[in-house]
Amino acid sequence: MIKKIWVGIVVVIIVVITIVTIAIFSHGRKEDTTVINIGVIIPLTGEVATYGQSLRRGLELASGSEKGKNFDFIYEDSMANKRTAINALEKLFFSKVKYFIGDATSSVTYEIGPRIQAKNGVLMVPIATGDRIKCIGENIFMISPRNEKQTHRIVNFIKNNFDDKKIGCLFKQNDYGVNIAHTFLKLFKNETYSQAYQEGQNDFRSLLLKFKNEAVNLVFLPGNYIETATILKQARQINYNAVFIGTDGTYSPKLIESAREASEGFLLTMMPVDYQSKIYLEFEKQYLKKNNNTKPDIFACYGYESGLIMMEAINSSSSNTTKEVIEYLQSNEFNSLTGMMHFENEGDPNRPGWEANRDYIVYVVQDGKFIPYDLAVN
Repeated sequence: MIKKIWVGIVVVIIVVITIVTIAIFSHGRKEDTTVINIGVIIPLTGEVATYGQSLRRGLELASGSEKGKNFDFIYEDSMANKRTAINALEKLFFSKVKYFIGDATSSVTYEIGPRIQAKNGVLMVPIATGDRIKCIGENIFMISPRNEKQTHRIVNFIKNNFDDKKIGCLFKQNDYGVNIAHTFLKLFKNETYSQAYQEGQNDFRSLLLKFKNEAVNLVFLPGNYIETATILKQARQINYNAVFIGTDGTYSPKLIESAREASEGFLLTMMPVDYQSKIYLEFEKQYLKKNNNTKPDIFACYGYESGLIMMEAINSSSSNTTKEVIEYLQSNEFNSLTGMMHFENEGDPNRPGWEANRDYIVYVVQDGKFIPYDLAVN
C-alpha cells in the first residue's frame, strides 16, 4: 500500500515537472518568435516599377541578416501614386504597423510621411530625395541626400567641365522635377533656357526643336527614366546633338534598354556606393547568389542599407517603443555602403568620410553601362 502511495507521488511529481518545463519552454518560444512588422510602401508596378523592384531585392537580403528580434517585411505597392499609397498606409495602420520604409518617389513620401509622423510611427526613406522631406518631422529619416545637394553637384560639374555651353533645362512638371529645376535655375541665376513637360507626355519633338533653335547645346533633364529615354531617342531623330544630363530619377537599366545607342554619352547624378567596403562586398556576395549572378544596382544597395539601419534601431529598443527607436537613430552612427554615417537634426544623412561634394557622383552611359564619369574612357 505504501509502495503504491510512493509510486503515485513520484508520478505526480513527474507530471508537475513536465507541465512546468513545457510552460517554461513554451513561454520562451513565444518570446523568441515575436515578430516585428515593418511596412514597405514602394512602387512595385506602374511607371517607375524598377525603383521599387530594386529596393525590394535589397530589402529581402537585409531581412535575413539582422540577429535579435524577428522581422517581417510587409510589402505594399504604391504604384508611385498618392492615393494608392495612402490606401496602403491605412491598411498597415489597421494592422498596427508602426515602422515603415518608403517611398521611392518624393510626391508619395510627401503624402505618407506626415501621416506616419502624426501616428508616431517611424519612416525610413531609402531613395526619395525631395527637399521638403526634411520638414515633415523628427520621425522621418532619409538614406539618400536631398535634391539640393544633388543639384549643387551637377551645377558644379557643368561649370567645371562645360563652361563653354549654352545651358537649357527641360524638366518634368511634378514635385521632383520642379524641386530640382528651381534650384538649378537659381544657381545659374535664371540665365538658362527652360521648359516644363507634363507627366505622361510622350512627344518631345516640338520642345526639343525650341532648344535646338535657341542654340542650347547642354540640356539638363530632371525627370524619370521613361520620359528621359524618349527624349534621348527623339533628340537623335531630329539630329539634335546636345549634351544631355539627368538626375538619379533617370538611373535605370530600362533607360539604356529603351534609348539604346541614343543613351551613349548620357550623364546623370547618382548616390555613391563604396564598392570596396566590407558591407558592400558581403551584400554583393549574397545578391549574386540569389539573383542569378547579376550585380546589384544602386537602388538595391540603398534598399539593403535602409533595411539594416531600421532593424538595428528596432533591435536596440528594450520595450519596442518608437521613442527609443527614434532616439537611437538620432544619436548613433551606422555602417553604410559609403562608410560611417549619422542622421542630422532633420533626418538628413551625413557621411563625413566622403570627400567634399561627394554626396552624389556623376555617371555616364558608356558601352551600354552606367560608369562613374571619373573612370570612363574619354
